[in-house]
Amino acid sequence: MDEEGWKVVEMHRVYARGNRLCIEIKMGNTSAIYEYITYLREHPDETLEGLNTLLESANRFGYFVDAELGLFSQQLESFWELAPEQWDTHYHKHFNAFRFASFCKVYAEYHFRKGDFSEGLGQALHCLQLSVDNSYTEHIIGCMALFEQHRNFATPEQQHLYQSLCLGVRKNEKNHAYDHSIGGYS
Repeated sequence: MDEEGWKVVEMHRVYARGNRLCIEIKMGNTSAIYEYITYLREHPDETLEGLNTLLESANRFGYFVDAELGLFSQQLESFWELAPEQWDTHYHKHFNAFRFASFCKVYAEYHFRKGDFSEGLGQALHCLQLSVDNSYTEHIIGCMALFEQHRNFATPEQQHLYQSLCLGVRKNEKNHAYDHSIGGYS
């Protein structure tokens, strides 16, 4: 095999390791967390998806990963600071916005489980904003349900933002409604 062939083999070996660790985490194997964190630190492009996997598992199996999340605090901060219009191409922008919306929803659930309602509501609203802007129906429904479940803990500002986002959902619904008179979507 030539040098290019060996590069392809190495690339698949790295992907296989990441996939194996991801499966271990998704199955609730907490003993794989340290190796998974090491993998994510070696492959920063996988950070968002990896932390999403870690949070999903923590929520599903009832453990906490605050220390592990703390190791990625700078990357997480940069995700919140990066405006969607700063993401490269339309496909890249859409893909990252969807991944980030997914992360925010799971992170909201994590904070609710910890009893941190203010942060949970903030994350749910962030996910809702991204989802309304990009018409991610599944996330819109999930975030609205999360907000309603914890509405009693929302500040007046959060309630106002939520109402505004709900109006955006309604506007999107009208903009994408099926028009029977023309036999298609308007």
